[in-house]
Amino acid sequence: MHSMIASLLRCIEAEFLVRPLVVTSLQLQRDQTSLADAVLSYLNIYVGFDKSRCRHELIPIIEKR
Repeated sequence: MHSMIASLLRCIEAEFLVRPLVVTSLQLQRDQTSLADAVLSYLNIYVGFDKSRCRHELIPIIEKR
């Protein structure tokens, strides 16, 4: 039972990690995308990654970009 709950929590966390990436991808595919849209997208990805237990590995990737 414990492993099933742990697995479910990992899936939920993975969904939360992917969500800002999916939203950004969809937003930046629009015809009228501005530089402000791109900057806001990076901010949303950063905030989403910062809430993760994996933030120490993920945040440097965003900061490097």
